[in-house]
Amino acid sequence: MKSLKFWHPLFIALFPALLYYAANSSEALVNSIFSPIIYTFLGTGIVWGLLWIIVKNVRLSAFYTSLILLWFFSYTHVQNVLKSSLKGFHIFVGYVVFFMLVAVVLSRKKLSKKFIDTASGFLTIIGIYLVISSFVRIIPSEIKRSQSEANIQVTKDIGIAMELERSLENKVTEKPDIYYIVPDRYARADALEEFYGFDNSDFITELEKRGFYVADRSNANYPKTFLSLASSLNMRHLDALTHIVGAETRDNTPVFEMVQNNMVAEYLKKQGYTFIYSGGWWEPTRVNRHADKNINLYADSDEFLRKYAQTTVLNPLFHHVFKKGDILGFSDNRVRENHLYKFAELKKVAQEPGPKFVLVHMLFPHSPYVFDEKCQSYDTQSDNRDPQEYIAQLQCANTQLLEIVDAIQSQSKDQPVMILQADEGPFNVDEMNKHGEGIDWEDASDDAFRQHMHILNAYHVPAWQEDPETILYPSITPVNTFRLLLNEYFGTTFDALDDTSFIIPHLNYPYQYIEVTDVVLGI
Repeated sequence: MKSLKFWHPLFIALFPALLYYAANSSEALVNSIFSPIIYTFLGTGIVWGLLWIIVKNVRLSAFYTSLILLWFFSYTHVQNVLKSSLKGFHIFVGYVVFFMLVAVVLSRKKLSKKFIDTASGFLTIIGIYLVISSFVRIIPSEIKRSQSEANIQVTKDIGIAMELERSLENKVTEKPDIYYIVPDRYARADALEEFYGFDNSDFITELEKRGFYVADRSNANYPKTFLSLASSLNMRHLDALTHIVGAETRDNTPVFEMVQNNMVAEYLKKQGYTFIYSGGWWEPTRVNRHADKNINLYADSDEFLRKYAQTTVLNPLFHHVFKKGDILGFSDNRVRENHLYKFAELKKVAQEPGPKFVLVHMLFPHSPYVFDEKCQSYDTQSDNRDPQEYIAQLQCANTQLLEIVDAIQSQSKDQPVMILQADEGPFNVDEMNKHGEGIDWEDASDDAFRQHMHILNAYHVPAWQEDPETILYPSITPVNTFRLLLNEYFGTTFDALDDTSFIIPHLNYPYQYIEVTDVVLGI
């Protein structure tokens, strides 16, 4: 212990990243902690080195460094205690004043060697305990995760894989560009009419004029993005995951990996397609590491690092002093800027050489609501809970989607395949909050399920345009989209699956599926 007791700044610097990862491991991979640890150690080294130069005492500089680290990483906890009675700026000012007062007192007080040694020993014990306790939480979950990920790979649907591999031998004469655009939380027309009193028929008519078949009775197969995309992009239902991963498992990353390593993109790349991907700010769909090109202003961002930094005193410093909240990521201005960037890039993407598979997860009309109905900048007045704010942003989405479709059609050498297909609908905020968080979904009403599961689903497939209803039907769901499409263009022989819809009981249990097909169909 004597040899360790002056290294307590390193233990205290290591602990916050481990704790933050342990609290968020269901949505993050272990390599996410490397950047926070590196930056924290670098900052700790600089502070420690400067203090060492100033006080010329390794024990005293280590003590001061640990105090600064504790102050730096404790801001969010203090804020959570005080925010009900004080404004954020006032908390920040008080926090800084407190730090300065403590610094003045310590600078004027001569601390004895005995006090420094005792305090250093205490800090070292606390630091080691905090690090070990974090590893105790992390290691078992990582072992379980590695086993489940291995099982996912081993039990990857063999039948689908074999059929895809067999079809690679077919002589394919036509390879159209394929655009799979997923406007997140875009409800289908009758749901908008029933639950929002909004008539979306003009938009639907415009799609039909452009050659789209609109499946006006379509429902989502699953109630959250990562489950929906894992299903549609792997052309399968997810019920096998209950047994493979475990019904009680809370780890979402096996499904995130199914989205990243999806069978559709992998197959089309083998067919000679360029894979172009466009995601949003949400880490699981921010980029696709297998894509040949990623279109996203957040592409070089690190959500884990940004959110980790937001737990420190840097967050109020950037917001209140430098007025640069965008540095740490999720501001309305940054979201708006990224939407505009993606709209502009998608209107040019048809100019990329083909054949290409363009996969777009568009967090739009998903909140935050940053546009009005005319696509002008807008700041929410209701913490993104007002249904009319959703409708306004949906109207902006209509404008942008039609412009994207027109640009793709006008710039494409041959008629492309275009699919506009939501992954889920909007939540009933009175029953299910903004994102379905913190509730038992089994207690939600049938109306809440229907509002959330009724989705926009529109197909522009040149091979089916003369008589689309020989292939498509009003209640088709996303799980069958690529089964039918690959059958048409690449000679696969997939059967259509049942168009079933499922919910989960709680966001903490993503592998417990409760069928609600009859509910959402109104049977």
